[in-house]
Amino acid sequence: MRADISLSTGERGMTPGEVSDSLNRLNDFLTTHFRSTVMIFEHYAAGSHTGGKGSMDRGEFWKLIKDVNLQRNCSGADIDLIFQKSNLDNSIRDKSGGGSAGSNNVVDSELEGHEFVEAIIRLAVCKYKKTNTMDWETKFEQFYIKDLLPQAKQTNKVGFREEVLTDIQIKNVYKRNRVKLKRLFNHFSAMDTSNLNVSNAHTSSSMNVKELITMARQLDIMKPGMLTDTTVRTLFSQVQLSDGMEAEDDEEMNFEEFKEVLCAMAFIWLPNPWTPGHKKLKTFFSDIFAAASDILG
Repeated sequence: MRADISLSTGERGMTPGEVSDSLNRLNDFLTTHFRSTVMIFEHYAAGSHTGGKGSMDRGEFWKLIKDVNLQRNCSGADIDLIFQKSNLDNSIRDKSGGGSAGSNNVVDSELEGHEFVEAIIRLAVCKYKKTNTMDWETKFEQFYIKDLLPQAKQTNKVGFREEVLTDIQIKNVYKRNRVKLKRLFNHFSAMDTSNLNVSNAHTSSSMNVKELITMARQLDIMKPGMLTDTTVRTLFSQVQLSDGMEAEDDEEMNFEEFKEVLCAMAFIWLPNPWTPGHKKLKTFFSDIFAAASDILG
């Protein structure tokens, strides 16, 4: 940080060599904890109805703050200022190339992945602002290990895909029910005609979140306190998010992502940990197929 005292000169401000060493140390630490950082970001980025699925709005940011109890160390004004400073987007420039310096900084009210990293660094410095015995890198590492990792919620999407969706018995359940699943997908993915393609015809090759919620309601999948509109929106966001810090551009899910959402719903719908996953999925499919008998024929 520019405000740090140089270890070599004893004056305010780091030397170029110290800045380079600090950035290398930060890069090594973030590389080691990349997966955890992504999972934390994805969990909170998917928590709102209004924000982008690959970005974190102020409300989602405050959920993280409360989960790690940072409001005890930093004031609300400090936290809001950190969000605002981290949210400055220097990539937006006047297309003509002649924009003023002031036009290069635009606050879009959403934190993207790289801005989220900057925000948690600023939060660490804020938490330990009264501690003069640590450099900013140590403050960040201590905050990350002692506060962020144990207290922030994470989306274990990779673990779910690797441990559940690759299970041979679950694959067999999918295979046996593929025709019915495809009929359901085609039926509900054609319901929302608010977005038409260039030929002015609605396509059923993908499903949006409105259509997924409609399906969940019509097939009596919803359960108060367990499977709600918010839960369905979150599941939709999670299958759409890539394994990196950036989200895909579209707001539609394909058939394979639809199958993944149904599996996640089955595990929420039947939470007994001693029931094998394939049996949960089989029971869940039987129930929704019965509710969709008029659609399936």
